[in-house]
Amino acid sequence: MTDVVATESALSPLETLGQAIVANSAGAITAYHMAFGELTVLDNMLVATACHEDRLSFFRPAHRRDAVDRAMALLQRFNLADHTQRRVAELPGGVRKLLDIAMALTGEPKLLLLDEPTSGVSAEEKFPMMDTIMGALNAQANTTVLFVEHDMDIVERHAGRVVAFYAGRIIADAPPALALANADVRRYVTGELLAEEGSHAAD
Repeated sequence: MTDVVATESALSPLETLGQAIVANSAGAITAYHMAFGELTVLDNMLVATACHEDRLSFFRPAHRRDAVDRAMALLQRFNLADHTQRRVAELPGGVRKLLDIAMALTGEPKLLLLDEPTSGVSAEEKFPMMDTIMGALNAQANTTVLFVEHDMDIVERHAGRVVAFYAGRIIADAPPALALANADVRRYVTGELLAEEGSHAAD
C-alpha cells in the first residue's frame, strides 16, 4: 500500500482530491452493487477486465486464458473462488460487495474509494468481511485506499489514518487512536461528549 502524503495547498480538500483522481487511475465503490446480477461472478470479472484494457475489441474474446487467470487470482484473494460459476443475483450482500471491490481492482487503480464498505452487512459479518477486504488490499501494490465509514469499531481496527469532517471543515487528521480521542470528534462525530454533558446536566 502506498503512503498518503499531505501537502499545503490553496485548494480545498475536495479540489485536491479531485486533482488526485484526475492525475491517477481511480476506482470507486459506492453503497450500491456494481455487478451484473444475471452474469456469473467470473463473467463479471472478465467484463471488468475487458473494460480496463487499453483497446476494447469485439474480435478479442473476454474468455482468454490470461484474463481468466488474472480474474481467478483476484477472486482467490477475496475468498470468492468457490462462487465463480454462481449468478451474482443469488449471492448474499456481503459476497456481492467483495465482488464489487475485486472488479474495481482489475484496473490496478492507484486510488481506491470505498463508500461505507460495511453498509448493509450484518454485525456478525462486518469484521470478517473487512478482514478479507483489507487482507486482499494489502497484497495490492501501489494502491492507496480511502474509505468513508461511520462505524468507529471498523475505523479503529482498519484505518491507518483518520480524517474527520464536521460542517465542511477538517476537525482531525491523525492516526485512529489520536483522532478518536480528539474533543471535537468526540463531540460532533461520535457524540460521546454530548452524551456525557447531557448526563451531567440531568444530574
